[in-house]
Amino acid sequence: MNEKTRTVTIDTTAPTYSLNSTNSTLARRDVMHSLYWQDNFNLDEYVFSLDNCTGSFVNYTWTAFSATPSWSNITKTISSDYGCTVRWCFYANDTVGNLNSASCDTPFTYIAECNPPDTGNWFINNTCSIADKSYAVPANVTIESNGVLELNGTTNLTFDQTNQHIFVYSGGEIFISPTSGFNMP
Repeated sequence: MNEKTRTVTIDTTAPTYSLNSTNSTLARRDVMHSLYWQDNFNLDEYVFSLDNCTGSFVNYTWTAFSATPSWSNITKTISSDYGCTVRWCFYANDTVGNLNSASCDTPFTYIAECNPPDTGNWFINNTCSIADKSYAVPANVTIESNGVLELNGTTNLTFDQTNQHIFVYSGGEIFISPTSGFNMP
């Protein structure tokens, strides 16, 4: 009688991730959210989940990994509500079906940073603190009641039109550090 020995490997290990990153934290901007994934056999798919300052997560489409190991990269436009908390995570599985949801059990977070819009007037209705940045301001700035614009460090705002204004309503404030300022035509 011929005996053969066969080895069966049962994969019960879910994919693992590291190197969580975003390329920005600015409100009203496209932000890429990334995790680097590895698996002891083969990665299969991932899905991105985002709480865009609403208090609830939205899951997006499952996407196939291109290789093992691999990055999951998803770009989404962040809420215009600066100062709010953005939470994000990924679910990922391997070709056997082992699921890693650990990043969603304790999601990654950041605060959506204040910055001027790409076009139109800029309305500030809570504290907008900017440090060591330079921005072009496309139109008028309105600091509403209870709004605060803080320019810290070497922040510089450039107004590129001759007829732009800064309106400060009762209760609104501007704080400018000695090394920050405005450039106007």
